[in-house]
Amino acid sequence: MENKVEIDGMNFTIQFFPARKGAALDSTTLKILSPLVDMFKGATGLDSDIDFGNVAGAIKEILINLDGNMMDDYITRMVEYTIVDFNADGAGARPVSLNKADIFDAVFAGKISTIYKLLLQIMKVNNFSFFGLLGGGGFNITGILQKVQGKEKN
Repeated sequence: MENKVEIDGMNFTIQFFPARKGAALDSTTLKILSPLVDMFKGATGLDSDIDFGNVAGAIKEILINLDGNMMDDYITRMVEYTIVDFNADGAGARPVSLNKADIFDAVFAGKISTIYKLLLQIMKVNNFSFFGLLGGGGFNITGILQKVQGKEKN
């Protein structure tokens, strides 16, 4: 199975992980995001239940605890089954796999925030338990992150 999604003007095809690989990545994701999971447990999803200052602090803690090599390995494993329509010359985009470092680097050069948006989509498509632990999946993670950044859409 696969899911197609557009992120920041780019078209991605996200394929399901094989079960054991998905479970291992889900576990790694929970370890990385545990400060956020702990914060949201028991909340109803209402803004009044969420201290956005604490969310920002949890994100900062996550980033401090990640070293570059761990993040590189995690991203590489997460995008292994993802395809993007891309052409480095800009004309005639074709489907290419993101499992090669040079392709990945060319696609995302200058677009670091798009990497994180893609990772969230990969987690959603593969039904990572992180979303289930946040009030049964009722939370809008993107909306929460926008509020933390002060970019809430009206």
